[in-house]
Amino acid sequence: MTDIYNKFRETVEKRNLIIPGDRILLSLSAGKDSMAMLDLMLRYRDTVSIKLGIFHLNHLTRGIESDNDASLVKEKAAEFGIPFFERSFDFKSFRIPGVSFEEQARDVRYSMIKSLMSSEGFNKTATAHNSRDNIETVLMRIFSGTGVFGLRGINYNNKNIIRPMLDIHPDEIYSYLRDRTIQWREDSSNINDDYQRNYIRNIVIPDIIERFPDAEENISRLSKHADENEKLLS
Repeated sequence: MTDIYNKFRETVEKRNLIIPGDRILLSLSAGKDSMAMLDLMLRYRDTVSIKLGIFHLNHLTRGIESDNDASLVKEKAAEFGIPFFERSFDFKSFRIPGVSFEEQARDVRYSMIKSLMSSEGFNKTATAHNSRDNIETVLMRIFSGTGVFGLRGINYNNKNIIRPMLDIHPDEIYSYLRDRTIQWREDSSNINDDYQRNYIRNIVIPDIIERFPDAEENISRLSKHADENEKLLS
């Protein structure tokens, strides 16, 4: 059985991501990472006094699929008695020229999160980025042009945004979900390699790993070293 809870808890405590009394807004899609984080946070809530809320952004890009994603997250919020905040944005109608979909979606999502945190009294937001997300980010920055600090990848804690799953690999997450019979939904757009991150995830990384089997571990180590160096210089 793959129980990633101890790894999750170790990251939270080592990085001081959560303290008693925190009011944490969980930014959830209906995907594997989000549904795993919800379960892990519920388990952690049993040991530490924290309050949880759930935020879901419906991108309105996949029709009934998008609506079903929102429905699953809403059902889980009701099942566990967690306040649920759903927002929607019509990205098809309001695309910004010259800005990638991923970038616009991120900006819209964090703008909504910031507003909700202020109005509803949350002091932190948790996102479900995993170790592969961090590797993808490092590679995208290298290919797009970056300095040493860009090699840090995704921060565990960026002001009031925490990412407690950054040390967990996607394979571990899938096993955890299956072992605990947790429902999740696959986003059909994840196979569209026109998106930069999907291209890195679906094409580049598998090719790299085939030639360099330890690539993921080595890139993760590079990211951690860059983070440590920045802290030292600061």
